Amino acid sequence: DMAAPVSDEIVEELKQHWAETGLLLFKNQKLTPEQQIAFARRFGPSAPTPGVTRYLLDGYPELFVIANRDAEGNLLETRETARQWHSDHSFKIKPSTGSLLYCRKMPPVGGNTMYTNMYQAYDALSDGMKELIENLMAIHDVDNVKDMKNRAPRTPEERASTPPIAHRMVITHPVTGRKALYVSEMFTDYIEGMTKEESATILNYLFQHSVRPEFTYRHQWDIDDVLMWDNRVVMHFAPRDYDPNDPAPDNWRYMLRATIDPWGDEHAFPEQEYSYTVPLD
Repeated sequence: DMAAPVSDEIVEELKQHWAETGLLLFKNQKLTPEQQIAFARRFGPSAPTPGVTRYLLDGYPELFVIANRDAEGNLLETRETARQWHSDHSFKIKPSTGSLLYCRKMPPVGGNTMYTNMYQAYDALSDGMKELIENLMAIHDVDNVKDMKNRAPRTPEERASTPPIAHRMVITHPVTGRKALYVSEMFTDYIEGMTKEESATILNYLFQHSVRPEFTYRHQWDIDDVLMWDNRVVMHFAPRDYDPNDPAPDNWRYMLRATIDPWGDEHAFPEQEYSYTVPLD
């Protein structure tokens, strides 16, 4: 019961399992916004999503609303969110360590979320590819999103608040010591020191490789499920397996996401010390 007090010992056990597997599933939860935020804070500061304030839950800036419509039936921009594989907040200089997604409403068919394990994706690379990308930096940019065409253009202020960021393409998890790929088709734009055309050959291979069926899990949501994943080693994606524009009363997908940051001055991963901001064009 995530709404009940949880001991520090249990939280530490959950953190270890979270780091090793990348995913934690909690069934049959009944959470208020305050309780969801409080549970997320046991794992790290719960931070608002930068540069997209219009998607935050009214009165609860730490919760990001992912829904096809509101209670009045008005279509929402986030109905097409997560249509590309990505790790949440990789476009920040200090990336997110995790996300906690709570299912409040779900259509009768579809609305699934897919996850892929980036430990396994890295391990399956050839030694030559591992050596090639070991110290390369990739540019992550929130405006690289290609598949959310209904989104209103971001303002210059929003753009300035989230400039492109360079991160290592291979990171080491600080708890397990295992290496993982850290690139995504949603946010990764190009490889530092290469042209976009040169980068595309390597990145497109890695994007396709990282979502091979043997690395992935498809979650079929039940109402009151909570899924928590480690953004350092897990990517996710929402397939188009239902029609978000269908006005039927039961065709309602409504989720609340809390995003977890590292504590204080901690890095999300050791290689973060090499991360830097890239000037805007």
